[in-house]
Amino acid sequence: MSRNSSCARLRTVLAAVVAVGLGLASAAQADTITFNASGNQYTTDASIGSLQWNAGGAVAVASIANGAILAPGNTFQLYYQLVLSGLNDPSGNPIGGTPIAGINNTWQITEVASFTERVLTLDASNATATFVLNPVQKADTGVRIYYTDLNAAGAVKANNSTGLGFVPTVGGTLIYSATPTGVPGSTFTDSTKLPSKLDPVVALNQNPGNTNYAGTQTDQGSGSTGFTMATNGTPNPAFFKTGGLALSSFAAIGTMTPFIQVPPALLFNRPTGGTFTANVGATNGVGPGAGPFDFLLQLNGSPQSFAVPEPASLIMALSALGIVPLATWRVRSRVRA
Repeated sequence: MSRNSSCARLRTVLAAVVAVGLGLASAAQADTITFNASGNQYTTDASIGSLQWNAGGAVAVASIANGAILAPGNTFQLYYQLVLSGLNDPSGNPIGGTPIAGINNTWQITEVASFTERVLTLDASNATATFVLNPVQKADTGVRIYYTDLNAAGAVKANNSTGLGFVPTVGGTLIYSATPTGVPGSTFTDSTKLPSKLDPVVALNQNPGNTNYAGTQTDQGSGSTGFTMATNGTPNPAFFKTGGLALSSFAAIGTMTPFIQVPPALLFNRPTGGTFTANVGATNGVGPGAGPFDFLLQLNGSPQSFAVPEPASLIMALSALGIVPLATWRVRSRVRA
């Protein structure tokens, strides 16, 4: 199989890499919350509408086999890692001044995540595919947000090139934990819609001055999706000062290859701990050999909002996903008794 024919089959992978549904989005809209970006160390409180994340890297592990994306029904694991670039007010405007004083200099906030996705449909005739969050998630699944005091001795600043510093070992703390949720509905369509017309194969890494994955090429493409997360436990109250946070969401995350804004990382972080290297192949996701191989792509900067839904709407949304709160189950049990 030629490299070009293999790359032609990769066009729809960009949706597969980030396709999770908007399962709880209708249950609660984004709320204004009080947030202190350094946990009162270096910053003041701010009323925010969202956290603003910088561009970062992602990898779809074992998503390509024999030069083609997996057939419908198959699953793969997505990992991504991001660095906070700022805060947005409820209208989506950047917040400046003391609420972000020292960002990525004296302190930083990072996010690492992973979830299992399943290919739902794949229409090779027009390069359109749909994907869902798999009902059975692997052990690595989760979303973690960390704070790091960069003034702490031995603290490591997050680096998109090396992949280090996203999960702090010194001077850091976990401030938010969540589990991705989703329903069918995510799609991606190749911009050409004509498989016979190949996108040019180009260098994977086009970030100026960076040499990661030198010689590795990639098909070109782009996509976008959004997803919602259910909060685990109580977020760190020194940072998230609004109580009752039940949901967070990305309205839209743009994806693309090649890498331009940031370099492709040499290491990726697991939310559950540890790092790994991507098995990319000579061309992004393609051999030599049958694979399976991993597919690298850039995530464009995106805001993440939070919600404190009304109890009734939250129960209805979670019930639709089969996640009925324990208190509700107990009440029903007593009535039946």
